Amino acid sequence: MPDTPEKRPSEFTRKGIEFNPPASPAAKRPEGRTESAAAPKPPVPRQTVSKPSAPRQPVSKPPARRSVLPKGFLQSPATKSAKPATPPLPESQADIAETPAPATAGGKAAQKPPRVVMRRRPRSFVGFMVGIVYVIGVLVVSFVLGSNLWAYARDILAIQKTPVSATIEYTPDMTIDDLAVLLKEKGLIEYDWLFKLYCGFSDAEAKMAPGKYDLVSTDYRALVYSINERSEFRTPIMVTLREGLTAAQMFDLLAENEVADVEELEEAAATTNWRYGYLKNFSAVPGRVEGYLFPNTYEFLVNESPVAVLQKMVVEFDNRFTADMRRRADTMGYTMHEILTVASMIEQESGADMEERRNIASVIYNRLENRQGRWETRLLQIDATLLYYMEGRREITQEDMETDNPYNTYIHPGLPPGPICNPGIDSINAALRPNSTNYFYYLLNDENETEFFTNYNDFLEARQSYDRYD
Repeated sequence: MPDTPEKRPSEFTRKGIEFNPPASPAAKRPEGRTESAAAPKPPVPRQTVSKPSAPRQPVSKPPARRSVLPKGFLQSPATKSAKPATPPLPESQADIAETPAPATAGGKAAQKPPRVVMRRRPRSFVGFMVGIVYVIGVLVVSFVLGSNLWAYARDILAIQKTPVSATIEYTPDMTIDDLAVLLKEKGLIEYDWLFKLYCGFSDAEAKMAPGKYDLVSTDYRALVYSINERSEFRTPIMVTLREGLTAAQMFDLLAENEVADVEELEEAAATTNWRYGYLKNFSAVPGRVEGYLFPNTYEFLVNESPVAVLQKMVVEFDNRFTADMRRRADTMGYTMHEILTVASMIEQESGADMEERRNIASVIYNRLENRQGRWETRLLQIDATLLYYMEGRREITQEDMETDNPYNTYIHPGLPPGPICNPGIDSINAALRPNSTNYFYYLLNDENETEFFTNYNDFLEARQSYDRYD
């Protein structure tokens, strides 16, 4: 069979149009012949015209759905959710799906980006233990805080607190820190720092006063108010101030019993604005209260207010020096201050016998009222006044008797400027009601008995006969 040139596809074939071949001549029916019934009529093939198909586009797959996972969380391959199977593509698209990826400029196929697989990291044992320790720590801290808060509340409010009694002394030089430590040492509080904190918030230092207190463990507020100058828990102390003591001697005795300091008492005596008229006109000196501090046994408090201490004694004097006594002084022509001055000299010069007191009072008044007698009898010449100025020194010399001072009754007639001690009620009564005598002299004999004389010669003779005056 001779070689024939390669048959080229027709234009219709390229466009997808097909035609059935025409029937052969032998198959044509002759004219005039009828078709045999037995011979089947060949089917006429259907002509189909294929339209040119549009360029096929690659089928894009829907993007895979990703779950949002925490940072650092890796999804385990075993736990990956199974993807739904991709439905099969039609045959017409199978070749498109299988089409390899287009080549890149370098001739190599483009590689798909790697898929990031998130894997679940297994829970570590260390992390589990850290969680357990954290929970235990929270529980322990909560328990400790709760226990401490309850303990603090018990101390502040004295809840279920065992009663403790103790005596403390809060001195003026102590700070709140020192007081808190002292209260803790005595068992009255448990936490000194907590008491200091309470005092800072409540301004407790201004409410407390130095002193000696018999306290019982109680809540902080009651404890602060117990350490007060008006507190019923202050430790009382009984002090006896006997007759004949000077104000300075009383101040020393009060200081020895820790009632108040001498300097504080002197300042209070000089500066206190007394409500009694007979004290208002005196000079602002400590001695202005001399004679008005009534001797008695008093109940004071340790570290008591100096003004309160003096007030007790002044009030006692005002109660004892009655209205009848004041009228009696007016009748005699003497002021209260002068009567007290006479009584103070009687207190220092006499003993306990009331008759002796009255006789000494008569000597004093006889000399005060002597206007025409001897000069010596116009002077009191009482050693006690000179000793008061000499602050208690018992040895009196001739030089002392000639020294010019207001309390030297050897050279100054009349009464000294004021009382020389604080007299008792017996001496005050003797000054208000002296015996009526002509005595101008008296002295102590060798038996410590007081003898009285009406003239100087008898007095001088008796004095020379006693050994005590040698």
